[in-house]
Amino acid sequence: MGSRFNCVCDGGFGNRINSLVSGLILWENSFADKEFVVIWPSNRYCEAKIFDLLDLRFLTEAFPALEVESDYSNVSDNLLVLSHDKNKRAGEFYDLMAFSSAEDLKALRRPNLDVFFCTALVPFIINYPEFNKLLPYIVPSQKVYDVYWSRYSDLKCNAVAVHMRGTDYGFSMRYFLRWKLIMKSLFFVRFHVFTDDSDLTRFFNNLDNAKVVSSSDLPSKYEEEAPWYDRKEGEYNILRGESTVISSFAELLYLSEHFKIITSRSTFLFSAFLFSSRSPKLGLWILFQLNRSISLLRVIRKRRKK
Repeated sequence: MGSRFNCVCDGGFGNRINSLVSGLILWENSFADKEFVVIWPSNRYCEAKIFDLLDLRFLTEAFPALEVESDYSNVSDNLLVLSHDKNKRAGEFYDLMAFSSAEDLKALRRPNLDVFFCTALVPFIINYPEFNKLLPYIVPSQKVYDVYWSRYSDLKCNAVAVHMRGTDYGFSMRYFLRWKLIMKSLFFVRFHVFTDDSDLTRFFNNLDNAKVVSSSDLPSKYEEEAPWYDRKEGEYNILRGESTVISSFAELLYLSEHFKIITSRSTFLFSAFLFSSRSPKLGLWILFQLNRSISLLRVIRKRRKK
């Protein structure tokens, strides 16, 4: 067996999609001599398997050599690590956020060295046309569509969709209060409020011009007594079961097809623009360029530290 390009899709759903699409682009451009393997672990951040969420027939048709594994058991110790997090895996580490050109990656190629690629964000070295070109192959599964049609097909679309990212994202209640006041002041606009947080469901429920579209499959805390997010330790105290992730993806499909307000840089909200069937995808382009600009600032900052 030849060397491998291990594309690790971990964390929440949005993080995993970013890693999958980014990995395919970088593999095709710089590491196509290696076997492409998607590693999609089932854990508390996302218990749903890749087959529960995506119809892989489209991806494997475009990339016949693509393989999928559910754990790290076949990952060697002889690794070139491409990530924004040095702690992801031991090996010859290169910070993805320190590169300004995809061409720079070609100089890293080693014939007998496996690649361990993992990112939650789309790196600066990936441009929008490359990213957009791959999106038609990332297709939701029938399980996701079934939930979407049963829950959202009758929801009237004469409203502005707003997604409020709560739980472990780390926003304070002052942030949500500002949004609530904004929506209340726009009394002539009808809103559909989506959220992953039961506290926010109650918080926005008394607005006269808003309907909170609640789900019975919200995430829960992994440790009940601990906070959602520990800033000191950088730990996310969340549990997303299989049905929770599938329901969230169905909600995301509704968001993808309706006018929505960008309320955060959450990778979940970013994914809502990925699956839009509308053309041109202006919202995706705006959010992509915003994230890319922030990634560029990280590249500059890391170069200054050298």
